[in-house]
Amino acid sequence: QRETERLNQLLYSALSEGGNAKLNTAMLEASAAAFGRALRATAAAIASGDGVLLHCAYGKDRTGVLAALLQLAVGDSDAEIVDAYGLSEKILGPRTFLAETRSEQAEGADLTNLQGSPPEAMASTLKWLQSRPGGVNGYLASTGCTDEWRAQLLAGRAS
Repeated sequence: QRETERLNQLLYSALSEGGNAKLNTAMLEASAAAFGRALRATAAAIASGDGVLLHCAYGKDRTGVLAALLQLAVGDSDAEIVDAYGLSEKILGPRTFLAETRSEQAEGADLTNLQGSPPEAMASTLKWLQSRPGGVNGYLASTGCTDEWRAQLLAGRAS
């Protein structure tokens, strides 16, 4: 119990210092397998002609990162991805689900810099992905999203 509390405090401190970009990269690093499953399921649905609705608790953190990965896979530019992510703030407002619901657990950490979806947070996230071994393609491959997966996604997008 005490170790969990200590680790949570480290997490909240890192998030309070790094904001949305830190949250995004932490999710990408810790949940690569889950992102891979979501990416593969999305491509399969699109390839079969089905529609896809992406969402999470608030609609900008996990959803925004998953959308960015899909956009990267089909060749959208960093500028297009950053702009699309920034639109979330216009739609959802400056608040964030995490800052609203978990602040009582943060034990003094300031989570206000997790609010909104500032474009610079996605720009930093994309730079982080590009700096990894193999860049974006290396990250996607590490999640099980192969060239065949990308072809399936692109074929569905073209139809």
